[in-house]
Amino acid sequence: MRCRSKVYAARTLPWSVWENGELLGCGALKELDSQHGETKSMRTASAHLRKGVARAVVRQIIAEAKRRGYRRLSLETGSMAAF
Repeated sequence: MRCRSKVYAARTLPWSVWENGELLGCGALKELDSQHGETKSMRTASAHLRKGVARAVVRQIIAEAKRRGYRRLSLETGSMAAF
């Protein structure tokens, strides 16, 4: 299992977890301001729940938030049906 990242929008950095060419999960970190980031779009493929996929993504997001010097990290809690 490995996490990959690629900047896709200003101030937002996504990660995806892949194994043998299969997407297992994803998440992103968005900069809200120089001191505050937000965890976004956390998803794990249903076939890979409870295997540490989300843990791997969250660890990457937290490490990047620390690297950026954020003092606050929030969790996106959408209001659409998917949430």
